[in-house]
Amino acid sequence: MLLSTHFDVVCTEDFLSDEYGPRDDPVGDVNRELSVLRQPVVGFKTFPEHLVYHQLSLVELARRLDVKWVIVLWRQSCLDMYVSLQIALRTKVWYSTEPKSQAEMVEVDGEEFLQYIDKMEERWKHVVKGWPPDIVPIFVKYDDLVQNTTSEMHRILHCMSLDASDCVFEAECCRQNPTPLSQKVSTWNRLSDHERSASLDIPSIVNEAIGRELDVQSEFVHLLPDREPPPPPSGWRYKVCEPYITSTSRENVLDAVDSGSVSSAGRWPNEMSRKLREIFDTAVAQPCSNGFAAIVLALRAACIGPGDDVIVPSFTMIAVPNAVRIVGARPVPVDNATRAYNPSIREIEAAATNKTKAVIVTHTYGVPTADMESIAVLCLQRRWFLVEDVSESACILTTTANGSRRLLGTFGDFACASMYANKLLQAGDGGFVLAKDAAHRYRLGSLVNHGFTRRPSYTWNRHQTLKSAAWLQHWRVVAWTQMILS
Repeated sequence: MLLSTHFDVVCTEDFLSDEYGPRDDPVGDVNRELSVLRQPVVGFKTFPEHLVYHQLSLVELARRLDVKWVIVLWRQSCLDMYVSLQIALRTKVWYSTEPKSQAEMVEVDGEEFLQYIDKMEERWKHVVKGWPPDIVPIFVKYDDLVQNTTSEMHRILHCMSLDASDCVFEAECCRQNPTPLSQKVSTWNRLSDHERSASLDIPSIVNEAIGRELDVQSEFVHLLPDREPPPPPSGWRYKVCEPYITSTSRENVLDAVDSGSVSSAGRWPNEMSRKLREIFDTAVAQPCSNGFAAIVLALRAACIGPGDDVIVPSFTMIAVPNAVRIVGARPVPVDNATRAYNPSIREIEAAATNKTKAVIVTHTYGVPTADMESIAVLCLQRRWFLVEDVSESACILTTTANGSRRLLGTFGDFACASMYANKLLQAGDGGFVLAKDAAHRYRLGSLVNHGFTRRPSYTWNRHQTLKSAAWLQHWRVVAWTQMILS
């Protein structure tokens, strides 16, 4: 229980041990045991065979318990591990704080030993199958932990973002038979070199399981980024586009709270919509929850869906192609122009298919996409919708062909933006979608409000999600009846 030496950690016994017998809800039992502990980091130990005994998958255990790290303790020498197990089974001594003076000897059958290793390897592969890539494995060799206890514990705690600089660790247990293997195995001379040096590379087994979950083709594995380093105990603090919050902004927030106008139908979202229409000289400005939702709304308003292709930059946030996927269309990635942060009209034309219905440009890092006027003309000629993502470029001007200055976000049929805290126009979170054509006002408003509209005769639109169904007709009659009765 070395981990429990740290004041922020408590590590408990093996709640999944088979000595307690089968459980109806083993994960629930573990969760209840851990929930009463008050340290910032809590954990418990277990063995692969105990997970198999309870028919538990690592995925279920990790997700239900919100596991962040798994410390994988292993022995590289399989023969050393096997001999220690056999001695423990014979002597019934699994743990001792006192060294043993008498060396124990065991007989090892080479064929039986290799069968044991094969079974253990299969058990490990079964247990780690589906290992969630977001859960960090911390690999610890048993021999390293015993020989260099303090340095290994510092490394483990560092991986968990815990400060252990003032801690000194000492292993309480002693190896019961520290003598060389040749002196503990009575059949040593009958074992082959392969049997003597047999080993299991547990880190490779775990990493292969993680790789399968990432679902990346083998030829692209080398492109995967390294796992992020653990943050220091105080946490990382990145200052990226630090929000500029004025005194007026604070007063407006207080006004919203004091007046109770805090919903999406309140005064302030309407005021934001008015100012956005004024700034971008556009017919429609619809606030929404975030930038991803803004792109989805624009695509929905344009009736983009299954069977349609949408050209997107390959160098952008995953939210952009995900928005295309969520409406049922196919994102077609296009690479940047040479020495540019965005694709040019040349790359867009080359990526076009006979199913292309829209183009999304992102003005990455606030750098305007070149030839926006030409791209807009191309989209008009091909009858494609042009969507500008101005999350990183809101209120940035670009120079047109005649030398005039024009706001990004005014070239496309739609402009979308995130208002997350690191954006140029920020509100902590949120987003908006702009539309040139006033005809989109009603559909955007209906989409963002789940079909509810501001029509005086009835309050929602039955056509937004399920376009024709007796179910909708029934509820429309019910809604009208309720309004008449009230």
